[in-house]
Amino acid sequence: MNLNEAVLEVFDPGFSKLDAKESAVKIYAYKRNLDFKRDSLSANSYDYKHYRKVVPYAYLPSYGGNEFTILRVHDAIRNYKVDSYDFVNKIEKDLFDNHNFYLEEDVYTEDEVLYAVKIAKRMNGYRLLGWLYIAKKDFAIHKMDYAVYKLTRPRAK
Repeated sequence: MNLNEAVLEVFDPGFSKLDAKESAVKIYAYKRNLDFKRDSLSANSYDYKHYRKVVPYAYLPSYGGNEFTILRVHDAIRNYKVDSYDFVNKIEKDLFDNHNFYLEEDVYTEDEVLYAVKIAKRMNGYRLLGWLYIAKKDFAIHKMDYAVYKLTRPRAK
Protein backbone atom coordinates (compact mmCIF):
# COMPACT_ATOMS: atom_id res chain seq x y z
CA MET A 1 0.00 0.00 0.00
CA ASN A 2 1.31 3.38 -0.87
CA LEU A 3 0.02 6.26 1.20
CA ASN A 4 2.26 9.18 0.33
CA GLU A 5 5.04 10.27 -2.00
CA ALA A 6 7.56 13.02 -1.41
CA VAL A 7 10.71 14.60 -2.73
CA LEU A 8 12.90 15.64 0.14
CA GLU A 9 16.47 16.41 1.11
CA VAL A 10 18.18 15.26 4.29
CA PHE A 11 20.80 17.50 5.91
CA ASP A 12 22.82 15.05 7.97
CA PRO A 13 25.78 16.52 9.92
CA GLY A 14 27.54 13.14 10.02
CA PHE A 15 28.42 10.30 12.36
CA SER A 16 29.70 12.55 15.14
CA LYS A 17 26.15 13.88 15.71
CA LEU A 18 22.95 12.10 16.74
CA ASP A 19 20.80 11.70 13.65
CA ALA A 20 17.38 12.15 15.31
CA LYS A 21 18.43 15.36 17.07
CA GLU A 22 20.79 17.00 14.58
CA SER A 23 19.64 16.04 11.08
CA ALA A 24 17.09 18.20 9.27
CA VAL A 25 14.74 17.41 6.39
CA LYS A 26 13.43 19.77 3.72
CA ILE A 27 10.30 18.71 1.81
CA TYR A 28 10.21 19.93 -1.81
CA ALA A 29 7.07 18.09 -2.94
CA TYR A 30 4.43 15.96 -1.25
CA LYS A 31 1.30 14.21 -2.46
CA ARG A 32 -1.09 11.51 -1.41
CA ASN A 33 -1.07 8.90 -4.14
CA LEU A 34 -4.68 7.88 -4.64
CA ASP A 35 -3.83 5.34 -7.38
CA PHE A 36 -3.08 2.77 -4.68
CA LYS A 37 -5.49 1.12 -2.27
CA ARG A 38 -5.48 3.08 0.98
CA ASP A 39 -5.75 1.67 4.48
CA SER A 40 -6.96 4.20 7.07
CA LEU A 41 -5.22 2.26 9.87
CA SER A 42 -1.85 2.59 8.11
CA ALA A 43 -2.10 6.38 8.26
CA ASN A 44 -2.20 6.27 12.09
CA SER A 45 0.73 6.21 14.50
CA TYR A 46 1.72 2.94 16.15
CA ASP A 47 -0.48 2.46 19.21
CA TYR A 48 0.50 -0.23 21.71
CA LYS A 49 -1.58 1.25 24.52
CA HIS A 50 -4.88 0.51 22.74
CA TYR A 51 -3.34 -2.18 20.48
CA ARG A 52 -4.69 -0.51 17.34
CA LYS A 53 -1.59 -0.49 15.15
CA VAL A 54 1.34 -2.67 16.24
CA VAL A 55 4.26 -4.69 14.94
CA PRO A 56 3.80 -8.31 16.15
CA TYR A 57 6.45 -9.47 18.64
CA ALA A 58 7.96 -5.98 18.77
CA TYR A 59 7.49 -2.50 20.14
CA LEU A 60 7.87 0.50 17.85
CA PRO A 61 7.53 4.06 19.16
CA SER A 62 5.16 6.12 17.03
CA TYR A 63 7.54 8.97 16.11
CA GLY A 64 4.40 10.97 15.43
CA GLY A 65 3.36 8.57 12.66
CA ASN A 66 6.26 9.65 10.46
CA GLU A 67 7.31 6.57 8.49
CA PHE A 68 10.36 8.35 7.06
CA THR A 69 11.64 9.01 10.58
CA ILE A 70 11.03 5.36 11.50
CA LEU A 71 13.15 4.26 8.51
CA ARG A 72 15.96 6.62 9.54
CA VAL A 73 15.91 5.47 13.18
CA HIS A 74 16.34 1.87 12.00
CA ASP A 75 19.55 2.62 10.09
CA ALA A 76 21.78 0.76 12.55
CA ILE A 77 25.01 1.81 10.82
CA ARG A 78 24.19 5.54 10.80
CA ASN A 79 22.89 5.32 14.37
CA TYR A 80 25.60 3.04 15.74
CA LYS A 81 25.48 4.72 19.18
CA VAL A 82 21.68 4.45 19.47
CA ASP A 83 19.54 1.42 20.37
CA SER A 84 18.20 0.71 16.87
CA TYR A 85 16.40 -2.67 17.00
CA ASP A 86 16.57 -5.96 18.89
CA PHE A 87 19.80 -7.96 18.87
CA VAL A 88 21.68 -5.28 16.91
CA ASN A 89 20.81 -2.66 19.53
CA LYS A 90 23.81 -0.33 19.81
CA ILE A 91 25.82 -1.66 16.89
CA GLU A 92 29.21 -0.52 18.24
CA LYS A 93 28.78 -2.88 21.23
CA ASP A 94 25.82 -5.26 20.99
CA LEU A 95 26.25 -6.53 17.44
CA PHE A 96 29.44 -8.36 18.44
CA ASP A 97 28.04 -9.71 21.72
CA ASN A 98 24.84 -11.04 20.12
CA HIS A 99 26.11 -12.67 16.91
CA ASN A 100 28.60 -15.00 15.26
CA PHE A 101 30.44 -13.85 12.13
CA TYR A 102 31.57 -15.81 9.07
CA LEU A 103 33.70 -14.49 6.21
CA GLU A 104 32.05 -15.32 2.86
CA GLU A 105 33.29 -14.82 -0.72
CA ASP A 106 34.23 -11.26 -1.71
CA VAL A 107 31.65 -9.05 -3.42
CA TYR A 108 32.62 -6.70 -6.24
CA THR A 109 31.09 -3.31 -7.05
CA GLU A 110 32.04 -1.22 -10.10
CA ASP A 111 35.16 0.11 -8.42
CA GLU A 112 35.63 -1.74 -5.14
CA VAL A 113 36.12 -5.13 -3.56
CA LEU A 114 34.07 -5.76 -0.42
CA TYR A 115 34.31 -8.31 2.33
CA ALA A 116 30.99 -10.15 2.71
CA VAL A 117 30.52 -11.09 6.36
CA LYS A 118 27.63 -13.34 7.32
CA ILE A 119 25.98 -12.56 10.66
CA ALA A 120 24.10 -15.42 12.32
CA LYS A 121 22.90 -16.80 15.64
CA ARG A 122 19.97 -18.51 17.33
CA MET A 123 18.99 -16.78 20.53
CA ASN A 124 15.96 -16.54 22.82
CA GLY A 125 13.65 -18.33 20.36
CA TYR A 126 14.81 -16.31 17.33
CA ARG A 127 17.10 -16.87 14.37
CA LEU A 128 19.23 -13.83 13.56
CA LEU A 129 20.62 -13.63 10.03
CA GLY A 130 22.32 -10.93 8.01
CA TRP A 131 25.30 -9.71 6.03
CA LEU A 132 27.76 -6.85 6.36
CA TYR A 133 29.55 -5.54 3.27
CA ILE A 134 32.85 -3.87 4.19
CA ALA A 135 35.37 -2.20 1.87
CA LYS A 136 38.74 -3.95 1.76
CA LYS A 137 40.66 -0.72 1.14
CA ASP A 138 39.44 1.34 4.11
CA PHE A 139 37.01 -0.92 6.06
CA ALA A 140 34.04 1.39 5.41
CA ILE A 141 30.71 -0.37 5.94
CA HIS A 142 28.80 -0.13 2.66
CA LYS A 143 25.67 -2.04 3.57
CA MET A 144 24.01 -4.17 6.21
CA ASP A 145 21.18 -6.63 5.50
CA TYR A 146 19.55 -8.05 8.61
CA ALA A 147 16.48 -10.08 9.56
CA VAL A 148 15.09 -11.72 12.69
CA TYR A 149 12.95 -14.85 12.41
CA LYS A 150 10.81 -16.19 15.25
CA LEU A 151 11.43 -19.90 15.70
CA THR A 152 8.43 -22.12 16.25
CA ARG A 153 8.37 -25.65 17.56
CA PRO A 154 6.47 -28.29 15.65
CA ARG A 155 3.29 -29.41 17.38
CA ALA A 156 3.45 -32.76 19.17
CA LYS A 157 1.33 -35.49 17.57
